[in-house]
Amino acid sequence: MRDCSSPAALIVLALALALHGTAAAQPPTAVSPQPAPEAAKVLDVAITIVKEHALRADTVDWARVEPEVRAAAGGASKPADVYLAVQMLLERLGDNHSHFMPPAATSEFKSAGAQNPPADVRTLPDGVGYIGVPAYRGSDPDAGRAYARRAHEAIAGVAKSAACGWVVDLRKNGGGNMWPMLSGLRPLVGDGLLGSFDRRNGESTKWTAADPRYDVAPTAALRGLESAWVAVLTGPRTASSGEFVTIAFRGRPRTRSFGLPTAGLSTSNGTFPLPDGSMIVLTTAVGADRTGRRFGTEIEPDEVIDGVEPAWPGDDPTLSAAVRWLKQSSGCGTR
Repeated sequence: MRDCSSPAALIVLALALALHGTAAAQPPTAVSPQPAPEAAKVLDVAITIVKEHALRADTVDWARVEPEVRAAAGGASKPADVYLAVQMLLERLGDNHSHFMPPAATSEFKSAGAQNPPADVRTLPDGVGYIGVPAYRGSDPDAGRAYARRAHEAIAGVAKSAACGWVVDLRKNGGGNMWPMLSGLRPLVGDGLLGSFDRRNGESTKWTAADPRYDVAPTAALRGLESAWVAVLTGPRTASSGEFVTIAFRGRPRTRSFGLPTAGLSTSNGTFPLPDGSMIVLTTAVGADRTGRRFGTEIEPDEVIDGVEPAWPGDDPTLSAAVRWLKQSSGCGTR
């Protein structure tokens, strides 16, 4: 028989009893019930998409994040029950740009476009043309082409009275679908290279204003505007696709930007459908201009103009500075 009466033996025995009591007092680890097959499929596809395509996928601690996301979907009986888990997944990317659309919002996005206000095209005093470009929502190709045609017609209607140049006002452009906006501005940006989408794997996709889904070629009467003087106005509300329209003018000759830095979402989003009709809008690339300069954060204007909130599209310090520059640069101010 072993002698357990020594002090050392008593200490060992006490520790063993304490550990046994602690283990016995702890409840068994809770295991989240598995989601139903249809719900699990939505989450599985979402995780796969994010891992393969997200710009910031390599920054995620997947060994920690994926179990958290799956636990949040535990017990889901239908696809809608995993939506919060999908949103959690996108938040873990930390790009502040990716987001989730349930089926109703996805359907509306695909069919929408006709409700967008047209570009605000007018002539300012002193022979300057003005194009205010608000955000564009929706992806219907017919609506996008109609938007671009209206913009071309409006630009052609004031072109003869805009000999000193053009203001392109993006200060209230919160983004959406960049392609109809670029197609509408094609008389000014031209048909050449405007920028690229730079992905995390090193791939780079070049882009122009002529996306096949929304392409509307300017008439011959508008072709000369490619070399017109242009002042681009930006501010903190210039975001997402509004920032890509800003990028389209970077590196363009006879162009200068005025205002305040943009929102800092100059990253490209791609749309990825999920099995139940919902959709992930996922940040997949950094925006770069025609010279190869990459952004991804705020875009600084060439000339910072501090001023009060503009009575858009009325006169204000930023617009006044842009008009002065156009007149001086084009020679209108010396006539």
